[in-house]
Amino acid sequence: MEKTLRGVTLRKNEYRDNTAIVTLFTPDFGIISVTAYGIHSTKKGVASALQTFTYSEFTLSERNGKYTLKSAELIESFDRLSSSYDELCRAAKLSRAAMTIFSEPSDNMGDAFELFYTVLSFTAYSDSDPEDLYIAFLLHAFSLSGQCPAVTHCSVCERELLSDRHMRFSPEDGGAVCSAGCSTKGVHVAPVFLEAMRRILSLPVGELDKVKLPKELQKSLSVELDYYLRFWYLK
Repeated sequence: MEKTLRGVTLRKNEYRDNTAIVTLFTPDFGIISVTAYGIHSTKKGVASALQTFTYSEFTLSERNGKYTLKSAELIESFDRLSSSYDELCRAAKLSRAAMTIFSEPSDNMGDAFELFYTVLSFTAYSDSDPEDLYIAFLLHAFSLSGQCPAVTHCSVCERELLSDRHMRFSPEDGGAVCSAGCSTKGVHVAPVFLEAMRRILSLPVGELDKVKLPKELQKSLSVELDYYLRFWYLK
C-alpha cells in the first residue's frame, strides 16, 4: 500500500553505501521511521528532501507497519538551520524534544506537528531568541501530550496559587507546589516564574514568536522545564 504525505525530516542514520533509516515527523502518523534506499541518487531526487530539518512530500510503501521510501520532493529547506553549528544545535535540540514528547501516536498528532513546524519556522526565519521559542515549544508540547505542569494550582493539594508570593516548582510533584508544606521537593520560584508559563500557554501557536523573556527568567525556566522533560518522558 502506498501513501503520500508531508513531513519534516528529524534524523537520518546512514548505513551501507546508499541506504538510511530516516525519522519523519508527519501530521498524519506522528513520528515514524522509514527505510530509504538510493539516498544519494540524483535521479530519484531524494538527497535534498532527506536533509535533516527540511519539509518535504514523501511517497511511502507500507507493509506490516514498516515504511519504505518510494520518492521524495523538497518543499522547504529552512536554510538558516544548516548555516552554522549553533543553528544546527538549536534545531537538533528542538527535534530531540519532539521525538521524546511525541514518541507515541495519538489523536492530536496534527496539532503536535503544527506546533513543531511553526516553532521550527520561527527558529529559522524570525528574530526571536531560539531559547524563548524552545521554552514555548516545551510548554505547549507538554500540554498537547496531556502532561502539562500545574501553573495555577498546587499540584498536590490543588489550592489556587494566583495570589501566592512563595511557592516551589517540583517536576516530581507535577509542577507548582504551594508553601503550605505540601512538598519539600523542587526549587523556590518567584510568582513571575509561574506567570510566564501561564502567559506562554495562553498564546496561540502562531503567536509564540511574541515570547520575550528576561535572561534570568529564561535560564531558570529552561533548566526546570528540561528537568520536567527528563523526569516525565525519559523514565
